[in-house]
Amino acid sequence: MRSAARALVAVFALLMPAVPARADEKQILVAVGERLRVVDSGAGDAIVLVPGLLESAFAFRKLSALLLGAGYRVVVVEPLGFGGSGRPKTADYSLTAQADRIAAALEGSASSPRSSSHTRWEGPWHFALPADIRSE
Repeated sequence: MRSAARALVAVFALLMPAVPARADEKQILVAVGERLRVVDSGAGDAIVLVPGLLESAFAFRKLSALLLGAGYRVVVVEPLGFGGSGRPKTADYSLTAQADRIAAALEGSASSPRSSSHTRWEGPWHFALPADIRSE
């Protein structure tokens, strides 16, 4: 009976999400009336994650925990109109404008990351970023 209980505890431990490092959450003003939510966690080489359509930083919670556990710094930038970022009615929401805002938010952060990653939706944003911000 004890071995079954231990096995059950081990299974639950594996299923529980990793506890992420303390996250530094900021609202970065990138233009008048335009602010982006940036969640910065961990230390080490930075990986930048940008949520896709209809997503927020919450969508990366499991991936972030894995990356943090592997020793990376994880920076999640929510584009204008997504998650906790601003939603001004008169803003330009084109991919180019969004990429410019993301680049400005990364440059405006206390310690600018110099590598990036993208998911299935933001390929165009990734390639619109300045070369020194994109992954090498």
